[in-house]
Amino acid sequence: MSKKKQQAKLFLELAQPNEDGFSRWVSVEEVDHKNGMKNEARVMQNEDQRLSDFQPLSKAANDAKRQYCKECKASGIRYDAKQLGYPMSYYFGVAKHHGEENDCIGCYWYDPLEFKRHLTEKSS
Repeated sequence: MSKKKQQAKLFLELAQPNEDGFSRWVSVEEVDHKNGMKNEARVMQNEDQRLSDFQPLSKAANDAKRQYCKECKASGIRYDAKQLGYPMSYYFGVAKHHGEENDCIGCYWYDPLEFKRHLTEKSS
């Protein structure tokens, strides 16, 4: 299966469009790795990828994520969600990272929905 067909199949699984082709989750067909550093060996092997390794994003969100992840990888400093007005920077980990596989976990851009779940838990 071609990479484009794999991406389309993955998008359909993540977006869960209705019978009319509309998704309540995304408005543009873009799917991206959660790990913006793309340094997880398993995830970079197509046959080992899991649905949970990806997330549907609008084009605008995916473009922003790409830029912030690029800056994070170059600087060694993760994106601070307080820049978006959230009361916490990360739900796991600290600002500085060492480029290791799990260093993206806890960052807003790694998984915005998971980040928001942690906000709800924190406020309860």
